Amino acid sequence: MNTDSGSTSTSKLRADYERDDVVCVRDVISLDWLETLCRATDAALANPGPLTEAYGDPDKPLCFGDLDVWMRVGDFKDYVLSSPAARICGEVVGSSTARFFYDQLLVKEVGCADRTPWHQDQPYWAVKGR
Repeated sequence: MNTDSGSTSTSKLRADYERDDVVCVRDVISLDWLETLCRATDAALANPGPLTEAYGDPDKPLCFGDLDVWMRVGDFKDYVLSSPAARICGEVVGSSTARFFYDQLLVKEVGCADRTPWHQDQPYWAVKGR
């Protein structure tokens, strides 16, 4: 991430994160990794796990959710363990380490008008610190 490539500098992203507690980081995941995630999503849809939920009308475009997919879909596990995502996150938040805590896959097909389920995790995820 640097300004020479037209993307936002790491120091700017870090400052934005410190101020807003959130940032949108663009154009840092390669096409190869995006293709890996597409294959992983297709595999998860073809073999739903025990925590899968389908939202909305089954006769309309799909709105799908699944949990812990990295534990059963090899391409997701490869992304979690080998992609630059953890390094990028660490750079933005100013940390030399990152912990993978949880994954949730949400898929909404084009034309799906159902709302994506939303809730606040803070009351039951016991996470503290920087």
